[in-house]
Amino acid sequence: MSQRRSFFLAGAIVFATAGLFSQVPTGVLTGVVKDASGAVIPNVKVVATNTSTNLSRQAVTDSSGTYRIAALNPGPYRLEAEAGGFKKATLSDIVLEVNTQVRVDVEMQVGEVTQSLEVTGRASLVNTENNQIGGVINQSRVVSLPLNGRNFMELTTLTAGIGEGTGAAAIVNKRAPTAAGMPHQDNNYQLDGADNKEAFFNSWNLGPSVDAIQEFSIQVGQYSAEFGSGGGAVINVVTKSGTNQIHGTAWEFLRNNKFDARNFFLTPTQTIAPLRRNQFGAAVGGPIRKNRMFIFGNYDGSRIRQGLFRSAQVPNADLIGGNLSSINKVIRDPQNAQPFAGNIIPRTRLDPISQALAKFYPAPNNPNPVQNYSVNVSSRNDYDSALFRYDWRMTDKHDLMVRYGYQDIDQYTPGTFPLVGGLIVPQKPQNLAINLTSIMTPNVLNEFRASYGRQIHRQRGQNSGNPLAANAGIPFAPKEGSGAGFVESIGLSNTIFAGLSEQQPWFLTVNTFQWYDGITWSRGKHNLKAGADIRRHRADAFLGTRLNNQYSFTGQFSGDGFSDFLLGNMASSSIALAPNETGRFRRTMLAFYFLDDFKVNPKLTLNIGLRYEFAQVPRELSGLTPTFDPSLANGQGGLRFPKHNTNAAPFYQRVRPDLGFGLTDREALFTSDKNNFAPRFGFAYRPFGHNRSVVRGGYGIFQSSPQLMNLVQNSVTGPPAQLWAGYTSDLTRPTLTWAGDVNNPNGSLATAIFGVLTGPENKWIDGYTQQWSLSVAQEVAGTVFEVQYLGSKSTHLENSMDYNATQPGPGAVQSRIPWPKWNRVFGFNSSGASNYHGLLMSAEKRMGKGLIFKAAYTFSKTLAKNGARSTGNVGQVQNPFNLRLNNGFSVDNVPQRFTGNALYELPFGRGKKFGSGINRGLDLALGGWTLSGIVTLHNGYHLTAPTVAAANCNSSPTNLCRPDVLRNPVLGGSGLVTPRWDRAAFDWPLNTAVHPAQAPRFGNSAMNILRGNGINTADIGIFKNFPFKERYRFEFRTEMFNAFNHTNFANPNTSVENPNFGRTFSTSISPRTIQFGLKFYW
Repeated sequence: MSQRRSFFLAGAIVFATAGLFSQVPTGVLTGVVKDASGAVIPNVKVVATNTSTNLSRQAVTDSSGTYRIAALNPGPYRLEAEAGGFKKATLSDIVLEVNTQVRVDVEMQVGEVTQSLEVTGRASLVNTENNQIGGVINQSRVVSLPLNGRNFMELTTLTAGIGEGTGAAAIVNKRAPTAAGMPHQDNNYQLDGADNKEAFFNSWNLGPSVDAIQEFSIQVGQYSAEFGSGGGAVINVVTKSGTNQIHGTAWEFLRNNKFDARNFFLTPTQTIAPLRRNQFGAAVGGPIRKNRMFIFGNYDGSRIRQGLFRSAQVPNADLIGGNLSSINKVIRDPQNAQPFAGNIIPRTRLDPISQALAKFYPAPNNPNPVQNYSVNVSSRNDYDSALFRYDWRMTDKHDLMVRYGYQDIDQYTPGTFPLVGGLIVPQKPQNLAINLTSIMTPNVLNEFRASYGRQIHRQRGQNSGNPLAANAGIPFAPKEGSGAGFVESIGLSNTIFAGLSEQQPWFLTVNTFQWYDGITWSRGKHNLKAGADIRRHRADAFLGTRLNNQYSFTGQFSGDGFSDFLLGNMASSSIALAPNETGRFRRTMLAFYFLDDFKVNPKLTLNIGLRYEFAQVPRELSGLTPTFDPSLANGQGGLRFPKHNTNAAPFYQRVRPDLGFGLTDREALFTSDKNNFAPRFGFAYRPFGHNRSVVRGGYGIFQSSPQLMNLVQNSVTGPPAQLWAGYTSDLTRPTLTWAGDVNNPNGSLATAIFGVLTGPENKWIDGYTQQWSLSVAQEVAGTVFEVQYLGSKSTHLENSMDYNATQPGPGAVQSRIPWPKWNRVFGFNSSGASNYHGLLMSAEKRMGKGLIFKAAYTFSKTLAKNGARSTGNVGQVQNPFNLRLNNGFSVDNVPQRFTGNALYELPFGRGKKFGSGINRGLDLALGGWTLSGIVTLHNGYHLTAPTVAAANCNSSPTNLCRPDVLRNPVLGGSGLVTPRWDRAAFDWPLNTAVHPAQAPRFGNSAMNILRGNGINTADIGIFKNFPFKERYRFEFRTEMFNAFNHTNFANPNTSVENPNFGRTFSTSISPRTIQFGLKFYW
């Protein structure tokens, strides 16, 4: 930003994570105390008491009659007001939610203080205190709305301005929603106020059971200076605490494929895949010492066995033995180009390593000539989670909370073949938080918090630790340790037979340490708050790519890829020359904030704040982050390695003496940005003086920081973290062996794709988002209606491109790129931008006559500029020389979205409106019924514009090559019967063989001009309660997901060169599935 000033903080300790924000898992009660005539009353003692724990906190009204009680745990409260000459006023049934400021005005009557009066005033249902946009999902919704997999993150999308997102984590695991046009990486996740963001995957780390959640808030935008690091959503989950009474819940949920509907694409002879899913657990809380000390504990487990159908074409014993007479093609001898007699390869010519590896093929088991091997396998997903919380009122001025959560996740997905290809994914997230709230004086409150988060994420093949590749004779393959295993890839092409492969080990450990302190000072019309947030972030990552080598057999020598494999004649290979190294990344971050909630008059409140953030670019301690230097080797380019990595440069200089390799003093890829000031301003205005109408608005700046995942993953997948050589055989005769090229044992760096290189740039500019809003809210008969406009403009967003790209043109591409001896010079920069405009509308009713509902509608547009966020993560551009040609819709853009949810206790049975006097026997049948449901409707997401092979543009293969658009390509429909898009509407006169009069060029298609299929689904829950005695009850639940079995087709094929362009062959949402549950409450 041009208005930002450079900032330097001498001697500051800076620590790190992916998001910086204040931790506020509490709420505030505020209001004005008046007498019957409307005059304000100063010096009134106001006491707020949590009716579950009997813990109380008090304040005294100032000269304007205003009181404010901060840092209150969410829950039910009773408010009492006392003053000389007035009767004691008591207000009950006040519900305080997380991250909210609830206004409760009190009217007192003249009388003796010993007299007590129940006041009819109530808490405001409208947010009258600040301009933040968002909502709260209370406990009733958390435990009663139908949740597929009992994943609370599904509830985040019930708020206007929130969508599912487009990344794999978002769609499959419901882990990464998008908010107000911002990508999921810009979200922040809190658990009891502590950082709960797993920075590598940019999602939440520890996911508590829904029965351990008290409630959670979702701030979509315009939040105060307490929060930062991106303009995405802030999702703060508050766990349950113990109370003065012992309460608990036990549950069992089950799913079985016998109750599920058939998939639209199943043939009449195909059956539904087997499914057995059990989720079970218990939660209990109570007092250790009443009114002082409380404890809560939760266990949640699940066991899932999902049937999967696998099929492939595999060779039989004769084929493996060299008898290829059944193959309908001529198999030639690479030594003389003559056909083998009868298509039979002599046994003396069969490669022994190939023979050893071919033993891992299963035998054919069906007569299908196309897929002669098929099998039903079962995946495993085991999950165990525990959470414990301890609350202690140490003194009347000090409250302590300690909470620890742990999860153990073990997933196994079998491969197509029984002996190889299975994938094991264990994860162990955990989170510890310690919070101390202290009342320093009646007007000063301090909150201190320390937290620790850890994520252990592993991926490995089923043979990890078993040296199958080494035993088969694969050179350089590890013989021991976790890296030992099967060959990473034996790729076969130009053949009917499947190849062999297995996942190599992939280890990630992320640790986040946090220290936070914030102080609040109420002074007259001002509520001042200041704080600091210090983080330390450590990530250790090991990617075992190429540890056991990669091989490709194309049939270019013998006429068939499988026969090339039998002969040991590979077309190309990637050979590990040394063990892979572990990347050790460290990042530090620091944030300061100051804010003032200024009550200008009884109608108007201003929210003024300023935040400063320092987000260090991650450092790698082992010297695994090379920097591309175009000046080395007389302008031919080269790599500079961090100076403490003394082995990499000599190694590569020996391999390629014609290129330049050296050292650098830099430990990070970029210099960190220190100019990160973020002012915030908001207002809340009650035009009629009451709490039913409010106008709110504001403006704020929100900072973003470079994403750790992109830097780590690319740094440890190339040199020097992985020392490997790429080999390509001569086109006419096989020159490669399993060990590489006998004529060039060191291989060639010219074919290697390096990891993260900075290219010509070395300074990082943190992205920032300017956000503005205006809203009107009105309460009518207990229902709050709100209309909001929210806009934003993001600048200096994370982007990526190949700095060694070239424009389309005649001649060989490699000869026209800036540094012809290098392939890709891939790097990150901050050249991206985007903007968002959204109309957010909602209607919400809290519990009344047994009914809770909320409807949310969003009408919005998100545009990405310069290629930013064109693929949902970082950009991928067509023309890096003119980034403006890469403007278009963001992949997260959904023009219209509607969600509705409701919870309704049917008014039948004892104590209800109808049948209140029926006997208990009849009540068992008619009473205790509850209905709940969620409806989701939205347009499809924008899809990457159709692309053609880069050869059509005769440009760098890293450039997107989009065709020309001749007319509107949209035909309508889902793409099932007829294509959704018109293939003839696209032309690619980019290939001179098709249009010889035209030079190679990029097409005129804009980015993301296609839109996929939308979503139309409804989930329904039906509950029956069986109470007995006074405090016990059973609850039987039936939950149906996609209850009406509406077929939601997946996005169609987007490759314009594919004959199936615009056609769809799968669904995006499963057909109707039914879940049964039994819960016991006490």
